[in-house]
Amino acid sequence: MEQPTENAIGRFPAMRSSQFRWLFANGFFSTGSRWALVLARGWLVHDLSGGSTAAVGWVTFASFIPFVIVGPIAGAMADRVQRRRVLIAGGMFGVVGATVLAVATALELAQVWHVGVLAFATGSAQAITVPTRQALVATSVPRSHLTNAVALSGLSQHGSRLAGPLFGAAFLSTLGVSAVFAVAAVLLAFALLCAFRVGSEVNEASRITTETASIKDQGQHGVVAAAVSTLTADLRAALRYIAADR
Repeated sequence: MEQPTENAIGRFPAMRSSQFRWLFANGFFSTGSRWALVLARGWLVHDLSGGSTAAVGWVTFASFIPFVIVGPIAGAMADRVQRRRVLIAGGMFGVVGATVLAVATALELAQVWHVGVLAFATGSAQAITVPTRQALVATSVPRSHLTNAVALSGLSQHGSRLAGPLFGAAFLSTLGVSAVFAVAAVLLAFALLCAFRVGSEVNEASRITTETASIKDQGQHGVVAAAVSTLTADLRAALRYIAADR
């Protein structure tokens, strides 16, 4: 008789890949912490600013605007850098940011501008790691399982959008806002551990363009110039595609 676990894996073939499972968990913990932070930052800024809804709006804006500014650049960079390292670096940055906010809040040292700066910084890190993780998902499973992997990745992120604020609100009402930041830091630490578990077989660095390869013998400046040139070309191509597909 077939075991329930085998039945579940049969329905979700992407889960057969241990690399995808680590990426799935990384996305769940990372996204859950992001939405818990949104909740806690809003409550904290509302309290620190004397109930200013404008301050809450600006801090929330600071946490999400990097997805507009940094996101497209990060998506293009994900084709050129060692993605696992980017995922790990972003995870470390997130853990540090949430921990600093937890400590500052617990010691009653936090100010509105502190929260805004950290919101922008952690938002920038997340704007880099999200497209990087999505690129890693595409190389973590066989092509025949890719549709299932993309669907499960979406499920992980949307599910954590519900779980993050839900548990964040529970901690906020019982233990206080600093506890929410501490829990978010722990979730980000779990996400970081998952990133470390992603193996080198999905750490495909990127496509190397003919233009970049052809000038490698010109030294570091030539390689950097080619990288910037091809990155800019990719961004222009993406914008043209968006404009044509309205």
